[in-house]
Amino acid sequence: MNPSILNLLKGIQLLLGVQLLLVGLLHILSKPKLKNFLLALLCLILGLWFLSFLSTVACEHPILHFFLQGSGNVILIGWIIFIYLKSYVGDIRKEEFVKHSLILSLFLLCSFFLILQDPSYQKWYSLLPSTAAFLIMLYYFKRTSDIIKNELRHILINKAYIRLVALYYLCYILLLQMPFFDVFSKSQGKEIFPSGLQNVVDGLSLGFLAYTCFLFLHFLGYFFFFYALGELHLIRKLIIPREVVSKSIENRELQQLASNIFEYFHTKENFKNQEINLATVIRDLGTSRTQFTNYLKIAGYGTFKDFVNNLRVKKFKQLVSDESYKQFDLVGIAYECGFKSKSTFFRVFKSIEGVTPKEYQIKENCE
Repeated sequence: MNPSILNLLKGIQLLLGVQLLLVGLLHILSKPKLKNFLLALLCLILGLWFLSFLSTVACEHPILHFFLQGSGNVILIGWIIFIYLKSYVGDIRKEEFVKHSLILSLFLLCSFFLILQDPSYQKWYSLLPSTAAFLIMLYYFKRTSDIIKNELRHILINKAYIRLVALYYLCYILLLQMPFFDVFSKSQGKEIFPSGLQNVVDGLSLGFLAYTCFLFLHFLGYFFFFYALGELHLIRKLIIPREVVSKSIENRELQQLASNIFEYFHTKENFKNQEINLATVIRDLGTSRTQFTNYLKIAGYGTFKDFVNNLRVKKFKQLVSDESYKQFDLVGIAYECGFKSKSTFFRVFKSIEGVTPKEYQIKENCE
């Protein structure tokens, strides 16, 4: 490659790498919620990917290469995309988050030890991490596709949905090439496979895969750099004042939305449904996620979770004073109000009222 072009490319890699790292680090330091934390983490991963190409050690060291440029990097991106979209359509359950985090951690740990055992990729088992990465990515591809088709389809407007689907499938088509590239590049010229298969592997053109993956990750890095500037709330707060965002909802639409929310939550008391989530609510109300969450901010209700929990606590206080509910214990009434577990109920109630449910009941009885 022409030295001038090579130097230009290195300059772009350095610029994007540093910018992505700064955006990611600044946002993580602001203690964001899960969705924004995942975007910040993705910025960090892609920033390190850009910078790793400027280091000879990162390119040649087998472990650094695997985690910064190879299949380890791909698995992290797939995991982040899945968890991000899952949390976007509603609160992800703690058990599910832990399960997927354990899958990721187990894969990375096993890969680390396998590469340590054979850093020069002379044995067949040294290719297991890349093979496992491909299978795990297929699993995430299926799970994430289901989220997009079954949940995001009802939230996004048609144009936004089409753009998301196009970007998603483009990402995965190219991400799934990375494990193959790892297998072919590490096994080329070595006697890992039977002779006939080894000749096929050695005869494959790695140029196409190399350039495709390389250019794709550059594209992904560019996209998430600009996306991060608009999506991460720290940057958005610096560029777009909160008042501008809030006033983006027209008064008439705001009044109609307020009326619909009142009927949905106060008249029909849908907050008593233990399985209620943000995706279901905005689908039932026929509104967008942005309009609904902006309304909650304008009205002073906080987040969706805060809004629902406050309604449930208010209903609990109403029922605990009702004579017809005297035969119920506190937890039974809490379940009636929509809480799914005893521990969640006690924690939420005390955070809102400043006392435990039992202390509140005693106080009410004394009065």
